[in-house]
Amino acid sequence: MGDAAGVYQLGSGGPLSVNGLIEAIAEVVTPRHIEVQFAPPRAGEVLNTWCDISHARKALGYAPSMPLAEGLNRTWAWFLEQS
Repeated sequence: MGDAAGVYQLGSGGPLSVNGLIEAIAEVVTPRHIEVQFAPPRAGEVLNTWCDISHARKALGYAPSMPLAEGLNRTWAWFLEQS
């Protein structure tokens, strides 16, 4: 692992829609309200993508183990501690 160099994508290794992410964040920050405004896609905007973690898995032994909800909860708790 010490010799690993290059660019690595880190994520869950699976797709998550923006709407799904918004829903997950809304559950964490409740009772705060999240206002979402949708607009038409811009020219050249990527509509679907997710991380290919195979390079990080092979070179670094990367294996995501924390569920999204837990990561969001920990992140939100950290932000609250900073204020």
